[in-house]
Amino acid sequence: MGQTAHLCNVEECSPSSPPLRIIVSPSMTPIESTLLGLNGLALAWESVVAVVAALVLGLSVWVIARRRAADAGTEREVESLRRIAGELARTTDVDGVVRALLDEIAVLFDVGFVALAFISDDAAEASGFIARSQGRDLDWWRDVHLDLGRESSGIASAVFEAAGFAVYDVTGSTRVSARLAAEAGAKSAAFVPLINEDRVIAVISVATTDEHRVFSSEDLAAMQALASEATIALERTRSAIALAEALERERLVASIGRRLRTELDLEAALQTTVAEAARALDASRCFIRLGDTPGDLPIVAQWTAPGASRLGGDTTKLPLSNLAVKEARTVAISDIERASELADPSLGGLEQLRELGARGGASTPIVVGDRLIGVLTAHRDAPHAWSQGEVALLEAVAAEAGLAIRLGRLLEENRDRLGQQSALLRAAQVLSGELELETVLQRLADELASLLQADAADCYLYDRDRGVLRCAAVHGFDDSLVGFEFPADAGLAGQAIHEGRPLVAADYAHLAEQVPHDAYDGFTDVIVAPMRWSDEMQGVLGVGRRGSRPFDRREVEVLEAFAGLASLALRNAETFTRSSRQANVQRGFYRIASVLGQSLS
Repeated sequence: MGQTAHLCNVEECSPSSPPLRIIVSPSMTPIESTLLGLNGLALAWESVVAVVAALVLGLSVWVIARRRAADAGTEREVESLRRIAGELARTTDVDGVVRALLDEIAVLFDVGFVALAFISDDAAEASGFIARSQGRDLDWWRDVHLDLGRESSGIASAVFEAAGFAVYDVTGSTRVSARLAAEAGAKSAAFVPLINEDRVIAVISVATTDEHRVFSSEDLAAMQALASEATIALERTRSAIALAEALERERLVASIGRRLRTELDLEAALQTTVAEAARALDASRCFIRLGDTPGDLPIVAQWTAPGASRLGGDTTKLPLSNLAVKEARTVAISDIERASELADPSLGGLEQLRELGARGGASTPIVVGDRLIGVLTAHRDAPHAWSQGEVALLEAVAAEAGLAIRLGRLLEENRDRLGQQSALLRAAQVLSGELELETVLQRLADELASLLQADAADCYLYDRDRGVLRCAAVHGFDDSLVGFEFPADAGLAGQAIHEGRPLVAADYAHLAEQVPHDAYDGFTDVIVAPMRWSDEMQGVLGVGRRGSRPFDRREVEVLEAFAGLASLALRNAETFTRSSRQANVQRGFYRIASVLGQSLS
């Protein structure tokens, strides 16, 4: 009996249709039976291929459908980007369109925070422009300034890599700024650069605020497409903002410069300067230190915001301004706690800054000519990066202050010179009005002390025969000093006679020991000038102070000029004294001759 094999096509075989039957007869040879089985297998393979083809077709249809859906989504994203970019190119209300752009990103990618920050031309800093959350502006973003070279952040990474990237967990990432992430409440984030002519001009920051999320490569590509469409318009915006900031900075500097140049009271002008600079820089404290030596720069003007602590008189513990003076350069610190530059103990330490509440600051030298004469410093009570514009403003104000200080010092020097010349004229008139030697000598001491605002003055006459100096008149000393003598080669007076010019002693204590008299104890600053008529040494004039302030170059010149007048007055007095003596002698001889010529009767 033959065997029956059932074969059917998948599409044809059904309960209602009989299967295809192949009867194998026992009388068939093995070859015939094999051929008949192969035919059946071929029919079965065709059925399997048909099933696989149907599955592939269905999968292709599904993939194409998904791709079309994705393309449709991308198309919608790109269309919305193009629409917003077109609005950016046409409108002057860039702020409004950027807000719409950021809101569109927030909706497309379902995020709770989206922001845009502009990048400086040298890629050194980022400045917050607009940030949006739930359809409203976040005001704190406008105050964001990032030092891209010093502070780690997602914006810095996007700038230096010139490529977008995503971070699943911002709290555990070293590529994201911890302070900005905490302020925004970010969970996951993505950063996309806006590139124009091979330079990153801005960065869009996107973050989820409710849960963590993986931003796919398609998401980053769509964001990058948006960035590309908006780049030109935002470059225009960035340039406009930079121009506006520069104009505002120039306006402020010009205003400060006019006030500094027109204000006759330099101290009042500097006080106004630090106040305006502090308000423009949003600083809590601003001050100017001035002095003739870098190691001694007292505070001459200071402004503090309401509630901020004022600086005391100790300037040795101001490391920020001390560093600017030491290195003769501008120093900007966003956070003093993270500034390794201030760790040098010689700068004064951070204790005083912490007590004041200062967390950051910037300081720039004030230079007149090629000489550093002071420093302008601003403090902030919160960590904050200093933008290029803010540093430029601080430097410009310091330059204006330097010019004003130079002008003020020239005016003050001219006033002093006029005052000294007037005093010299009055002294000359007084001296020329007296011919009695003792009166002239006392006038010399009195006028000299008044002219140089000294604590004491004296006049010594030179006795060539005995080689001594004898005190002839004093002012500010006890009269018992008159008549005191000491060797003409001793002390500062001996050096002045030997060199024939005025000499200054800023540390008079060791020289006072050479003049054995208690009256000279306690003097710290002394000038001695020789009085000379032709080649004849007449004596010396001296003035001294007890620690009030040292004598400057102008005062030395005044004493030298006064010594010349004194020499003339002394010469006139001596001539008058000799003439008077000769006249008295002649009158005596005349009286004697008259008596002798009378009749003895």
